[in-house]
Amino acid sequence: MLLKELFTLNEASTPRRAWNGKLKNIDALMSWMYSKGILTATEQKQKDKVFSQYYRYYNDGDIPAALKVKGISKMDVKYTPDKVEKELEEYLETFIKKILGKYLPKIDRVEFKYDNAIKDLKVVKDVAENDDAYGLLTYWLKKTKIPDDNAELAGLVSELDVIYKKLRKQVDAANPKGSNTVLSYLRSEMKKDKTWTADFETQYAELSEKCADIASFIGNIITGFKKLQTLRGASKL
Repeated sequence: MLLKELFTLNEASTPRRAWNGKLKNIDALMSWMYSKGILTATEQKQKDKVFSQYYRYYNDGDIPAALKVKGISKMDVKYTPDKVEKELEEYLETFIKKILGKYLPKIDRVEFKYDNAIKDLKVVKDVAENDDAYGLLTYWLKKTKIPDDNAELAGLVSELDVIYKKLRKQVDAANPKGSNTVLSYLRSEMKKDKTWTADFETQYAELSEKCADIASFIGNIITGFKKLQTLRGASKL
């Protein structure tokens, strides 16, 4: 499905056509290709340069050098922005198709999927190991799709949510100025001025233990993915 999407970039007809989140996938794919020795170092540098120019135009209004060569100026950006964006899209699209067209036969979709899943899972595991309950609950566990056939992870997350909200409410009441501070850092600061109570510490220990359980669960998923990769590699021999 992913590779099919990568080659439907020109289906729409308006500026910023068909990107809708796919550009991030394409960027990740090319970086993965470089890590696997498929993309050359020179091509990786070209990719970084082209993508950077694209992002900088939409974020900062910078005109890529490749468009300046075509005579595009700030006056065009001001008076004919659709023309500028169309040229920019074609510049990016031409580069993407040139690279992917050259290397498409060498791309292993399943390997790419596993590698990126493992990379994302390792980040979530690190967040859990750092007792960042807020980050887990509000972002990382929602961003990363983690296999949970028996709803074991869902149960751990639900328990962590209850523990975190209760502790957070009590700590914020004791230290309103720290309500926007990461809990682990706030704990350290409150210990210094002796406002961190024994009850807070007991609850924090429960939170830390639950985060460790989640990290362990995710670690097992990572191990499983790696074993599947090994089995796939062996089956190709």
